[in-house]
Amino acid sequence: MAIKKELSVVLPNRPGTLGDLTAALAKAKVNLLAVDASGGFEYNIVRVVPDNTRKAKAVIKRYGLDVGETNVVCVSVKDEPGALAEIAGKLGRAKINIDYLYATGGTHGGEALLVLHAADSKKAARLLGSL
Repeated sequence: MAIKKELSVVLPNRPGTLGDLTAALAKAKVNLLAVDASGGFEYNIVRVVPDNTRKAKAVIKRYGLDVGETNVVCVSVKDEPGALAEIAGKLGRAKINIDYLYATGGTHGGEALLVLHAADSKKAARLLGSL
């Protein structure tokens, strides 16, 4: 479990925009630990958790996009029934709100990375560190 930086950008909802941006990140050797692309009509919000925030921000800015940055809690969880229920329940009992979350794909019995934005990231990270 760790607090990481998440970068968010707004992309036009057109073929190729996500591919162009992620190709530029790949060319700069930025690895994406997690990605969320939420669709809209004309624009999409794309959130990424890069392995190198500084380099990723520079690439995104060179691409001509505004980039937002926030702290998120990243938790490795077993890919099994009840994993999310345990985390959400623990945070709920502690009165910590989850603003949004997304996860990487895992393989049954393997692990997935859960990325969540909480009202109090530090408190959530401390609480989830005891999983």
